[in-house]
Amino acid sequence: MTILLPSVTAVATRNASPKVVRTHPTGEPSWSSRTRSWVRDVARRILTQHGYQVLVAASGADAFVLTDAHAGVIDLLLTDVVMPGVTGREVAARMSDARPEIRVLYMSGYPDSLIASRGVIEQGINLLSKPFKAVDLVERVRAVLDA
Repeated sequence: MTILLPSVTAVATRNASPKVVRTHPTGEPSWSSRTRSWVRDVARRILTQHGYQVLVAASGADAFVLTDAHAGVIDLLLTDVVMPGVTGREVAARMSDARPEIRVLYMSGYPDSLIASRGVIEQGINLLSKPFKAVDLVERVRAVLDA
């Protein structure tokens, strides 16, 4: 999955939430691509409900096309570590070449130790383990953008 989050100027509000997360998006664009559309759709919905603009691609190849066509800033790449055809690391490398300011948040359903030991990603990167709660996604996105 790759999710690109574009910048916004307004913050969406939510009334019914046991834990309030104030994201205060400053217009950060983000980007997401994922082969499982329901995971991609859930992430998009969560992030847009918190005021982020989200560009969504179904694959790494689609992410490259969408990124090339998007004239605005993209502040965050949210991508699966493992995808068919291209790894999240490869997507991040190519996007970072084209947009050096982009930050990256990886997602994976595999244990951190397994993906690090196989060289898919290096230890110490921004990684969100699946499954995750909406609040976890929003907090991690905010933390990566604020870093």
